[in-house]
Amino acid sequence: MVPSATRPHSRPPDEDAVDPIALYSRALQAYTLRLWTESLKAVEERRAQKESCSGTLAAADLKPLKKRSSTSSTSTRSS
Repeated sequence: MVPSATRPHSRPPDEDAVDPIALYSRALQAYTLRLWTESLKAVEERRAQKESCSGTLAAADLKPLKKRSSTSSTSTRSS
């Protein structure tokens, strides 16, 4: 058993239930966990949307982009 002189602020469990600092700490932890969980869900949803959108692109959809990039690079070369 740890001597009482080395234990930091030991108090009975029923006092911790009404201690304002303990209540605030628990509320802050719950709030932070809720925000983190919501953020993680939002990232997963965005990733799922990207994956579903990227699967719908065909090779024909990418050709105009390649042509545009080559014509813009040739116009900058001639300037």
